[in-house]
Amino acid sequence: MAGNWCCNQRTKMNQVWLTISLYLEFVQYGTPLGTEELRGTPIKTHFQISILDCDGQPNTQVFQNREKHNFTIYGPNKSWGQAKVITSADLVDPSRHLVVNDTVKIFCQLWISGKITKKVEFFQDSGPSKEQRTQVSKNKLVNDLRNALSQSIATDVTVSTGETTFKAHKAILSARSSVFAAMFDANMIERETATVQIVDFDDEVVKGMLEHLYTGETTVIDNRAQELLQIAEKYNLDGLKEDCEYAVGDKLSKGNAAEILALACTHNAPILKAQVIRFISKNKEELMKMKSFQDAVNAFAHTGVFVIC
Repeated sequence: MAGNWCCNQRTKMNQVWLTISLYLEFVQYGTPLGTEELRGTPIKTHFQISILDCDGQPNTQVFQNREKHNFTIYGPNKSWGQAKVITSADLVDPSRHLVVNDTVKIFCQLWISGKITKKVEFFQDSGPSKEQRTQVSKNKLVNDLRNALSQSIATDVTVSTGETTFKAHKAILSARSSVFAAMFDANMIERETATVQIVDFDDEVVKGMLEHLYTGETTVIDNRAQELLQIAEKYNLDGLKEDCEYAVGDKLSKGNAAEILALACTHNAPILKAQVIRFISKNKEELMKMKSFQDAVNAFAHTGVFVIC
């Protein structure tokens, strides 16, 4: 709130009279934007305006006004005032002690009743969230590592299947596999020749293993999950192994339950093993009537794999 003084001049009987006018005007609520949002909102007020004497006390004989007024934000009732408060002659009258050091003090007390509420809308910045930024960074890292493998960027080791060779990086192989790390750290032939021989798996499986080792994913898993599980077990690749367990489990059926249980038990795949055992227990009666399942039970009887609870 702000009080504005203005001086109005009028002429009467060839004499100049100065009349002091006082106006109380609503200026702003909060920020200019906040004021604009509240356009037309009524503000109920009580106020008292006085002219102070030289002792700082209200001079009630000259002027003291008590009013109620509803101001309107940016509306027709945004101000209140009186055109004739006091004449200049009364103001400078020495007996009234209103002017001290060429200064007149006006005292205004204002009370606002009720509440002023403003609706605040929150919105999300158009930029990506922290999770989205993190995912973008991870995707870029995966793509960079995929390119390092596929384009043989600064490679220092060869992985050979006997028919095909793949260029790779000792640091990445060692970081991802304790078996590879032991090959390159110990006094072993792989360290001296910078070559790893993998002859018990075909090219597609070895390529799929390397892709997953570099990027955490491979399309080979769709058709070669069982072989990838085996190579993951051999080279201690826990991430690939777990992905293969779920991929194999997705294709579990009555026709391959025995085969998959044998795979899970012989290659230490606990997730897959638990899934197959639940499946067999649920379909026990039907499976025990199937010759293929009976043949598998007989073939692995000495291992205890097919002890069904």
